Amino acid sequence: MTAKPYWDKNKSISNTIFNFLCIALIASVFFTNLMHLRQSGTKLQLTEIIFLLTIPFIPYKKLIDHHLKRNRTFILIVLVYLTLDMLSSVLSHQLSAILESMGRFYLFGLFAILNYWFSNFSKNDLLIKLTKIFIICTVGIVVFAIIGYIMAFKRGWSPYIFNATDYPYFGSLYRLKGPTIYPSMLISNLIFLLLFITGVWKDSLMRKTLSTVFVLLWICVILTFSKSILLLIAAMLVFIFKYKGRLSKTSLISIIALLAIPMIFLTHVIVLKKGSNEIENLKSTAFSTNRIVYETDNYVLIEASYLATKRADIAIARDNLFFGVGTGNFNDRLWQYKERLGIPPRLGHFDPHSTYLGAFAENGLFAGIILLVVLGFVFNEFIKRKDLLTDNFLLALFLIYLFFLIDGISTDILNFRHLWLFFALALTYLQINKPVNSKSIIEINN
Repeated sequence: MTAKPYWDKNKSISNTIFNFLCIALIASVFFTNLMHLRQSGTKLQLTEIIFLLTIPFIPYKKLIDHHLKRNRTFILIVLVYLTLDMLSSVLSHQLSAILESMGRFYLFGLFAILNYWFSNFSKNDLLIKLTKIFIICTVGIVVFAIIGYIMAFKRGWSPYIFNATDYPYFGSLYRLKGPTIYPSMLISNLIFLLLFITGVWKDSLMRKTLSTVFVLLWICVILTFSKSILLLIAAMLVFIFKYKGRLSKTSLISIIALLAIPMIFLTHVIVLKKGSNEIENLKSTAFSTNRIVYETDNYVLIEASYLATKRADIAIARDNLFFGVGTGNFNDRLWQYKERLGIPPRLGHFDPHSTYLGAFAENGLFAGIILLVVLGFVFNEFIKRKDLLTDNFLLALFLIYLFFLIDGISTDILNFRHLWLFFALALTYLQINKPVNSKSIIEINN
């Protein structure tokens, strides 16, 4: 038996390391609150460290060939957007903006690596591997949740819990943010994991394990006290309709709209009864400007911080129409607009709180339009699939994407690491054209 040449052994070792680091990259996107460096705060995250370690082991030629063959259009559009993003930052003459734009090129690199890695597996193997990774991630999130609440109740503070004082509708409470930076980011992660598991559950031999994971994730979802819970309820209704054989494109749109519209509404205004003590309590918080948007004989609609920020988004975008103020510069410019727009100083530093309006404010008209083209391209890749409503996992991916798009109305999702993980997974799965056979999609023995 002939021994392998030395360079073949090195290649094998390099591939093994690359595979391990890709798994670590995937898992790390759900744990963004583990590093607090003095100069970077939470901007430098675990994913970035692993990404740097991955660079020497990337098979660049294969990766480039893969993307030129399969993702040429998507990559071209994204690169146009990123170039315009960088141009707006360069024109702002702010080093911090240029670094922020460079960070988005890095996230594009994260997508490129993971999409290539996913392409090396069959559909069955890919879903098996990801299911195992996401089960471990769920256990990790639950552990951080337990530690967070123990610390919060013992010390009154925890890096894994958000102390919400006079939180609208609920009063003062602990909101779970777990191993992420904010509760809104945590629930976005949880939506990803929950719907992934929902998509593979029916065809899996690990139903009991996945059912337990499903329950644990829902407990974490509830503890975030986030309005996005409505979106998850909508997703569950969609799958109930599907399993009963009543799902159509009309019913899907109706279910999502029925719960997404009130969620968006309640994100931007706070509905309170006239004379309520909560109206007075909100005056000292960062949740509201206390500006009355509308009132009836019994109720008032008070402007939430999200709506105030959107007014600033529009004003800044109008004053910096073509190239914006530069990536990440919105919160600095906000100070100049607060008095003019009647936004109280207590609202502090805020990011745009809208992926869409934020793009127009920070990067300008051209970049904003191209970003919409990027998002629209992926949306179109889903809706042109004839098996969208019959393939459980494809439907789950589509719902995840819809919720990213809805989340983008009031959240800055472009810097979410798990969004770029989603792009990598979704575009890989959408390129799978083999018919589903009678065997289970996921065959994992207990």
